[in-house]
Amino acid sequence: MSELSCLRGCRIALALIVLWPLGCAPAEGPQGMQTAGVLFASGQPARDASGVLIGRGDSRAQVEQALHNLGTVLDATGLGFADVVKLHATVPDRSGLSVYREALAKRFAEPLPASTVGQGAPAIEGLLIEIEAVAVRGSRRVVRSDQTRALEVGNLVHLAGEPGAEDPRRLVAAGDVRAQTRRAMQSLRRCLEALDGRMDDIVKTDVTLADHRLLPAFDAEYRAFFTPPYPARTTVVAGLTQDRILVEVEAVAVLGAAEAAIAVTGGA
Repeated sequence: MSELSCLRGCRIALALIVLWPLGCAPAEGPQGMQTAGVLFASGQPARDASGVLIGRGDSRAQVEQALHNLGTVLDATGLGFADVVKLHATVPDRSGLSVYREALAKRFAEPLPASTVGQGAPAIEGLLIEIEAVAVRGSRRVVRSDQTRALEVGNLVHLAGEPGAEDPRRLVAAGDVRAQTRRAMQSLRRCLEALDGRMDDIVKTDVTLADHRLLPAFDAEYRAFFTPPYPARTTVVAGLTQDRILVEVEAVAVLGAAEAAIAVTGGA
């Protein structure tokens, strides 16, 4: 990966489709954007076409509505649930997770998309779930390691959020963020290696920590898995959906990026 100290005035000429389904207020932005055959669907809340919240206090009704809305966005670009490669759901707590997983099982067949669930306060009062997605048509490969599912389409790999646990019942080193970070990163690495990739092919990570005070210890372990310059990264402090988990890491990789990518390291 080469390094670029500062990027100014860069324009990429690509065909872009912007989706504005019924019920979407322009101030909230489009419901999806598609370019180069890849659809990036905005977070879909449980609202109907007129913007009214559906199923207040009812997890099942809200999950069904959010997935219905996602289906509408997919249909608008000629895609379907089978083309989804990444899902990210945000929930205020864990009470509705089983309902969400049941709904996914009804709509998705193998290979399932890389899927991550984050816990956070919704931006809409009364909202119990919001679901965003990435979809693209094409043949795909899927590998698993511990709780990570990695899905490859072309040279793009989406890696689901990986907590520091072998499975939901086998936590690694309770209270030890360093050990949990190592476990999570090792799992991501095994998935990439199974797809003939490597850690320096990762171009973006999203990290969730249970406490901001864990950041220095996490960072020391995380950086050991890469050579500088490191991937683009977002780190937030939020609730995690498994007991005693301190860290979760999800990632996007482009196979071959270790040689071809340009890292932007300077300010604007």
